Amino acid sequence: METKKITNIQGNGTFENAHGTLYKFVYDFDDKTNISANHKSQSSPHNLGDEVEVEVRGSKDGFTWGAVRKPQNTSYNASASAKPNKGFNDDTTKHIVASWAIKTAVQILGQRKPKDMMSDYLNEVEALSISLIEKKNKVAGDKPVSPVAWTKEAMKSAAAAPELEIPPPTDNDDLPF
Repeated sequence: METKKITNIQGNGTFENAHGTLYKFVYDFDDKTNISANHKSQSSPHNLGDEVEVEVRGSKDGFTWGAVRKPQNTSYNASASAKPNKGFNDDTTKHIVASWAIKTAVQILGQRKPKDMMSDYLNEVEALSISLIEKKNKVAGDKPVSPVAWTKEAMKSAAAAPELEIPPPTDNDDLPF
């Protein structure tokens, strides 16, 4: 199986078999080769520029057919660099974990406090968020992340995510408890 980069994708009809309708695609690659492959979806699961694994299953009269898949790095012999990253080294992962921690801290601490206590409330959210991250790392066996790595700017950025917006204060009369 070879890894190649897709330079062109062309739909090439359909056919029926015992598993339902399959859609044919002809893939052209950067090494000037091409292959015909079938997929269950009407649109190709791959995009131009994707690196894919290509398995040639047959060839006749200049026509090659086989399988085109996303690269699989799941074997037990995969190199250490191909294994999933358990640390929090990339910004996306840090923001996801920070968002989870802030949302959980807000749920634990309850509704927003009056304006004159907002600063204290946000400090409590920050402290609890850092504590939750440390506990999560300990339980999951991940490499610990220094709380210093979670700057106030990073925490504020994560808190500003739309799914974490704190609703404006309401009268307590409409609360169910």
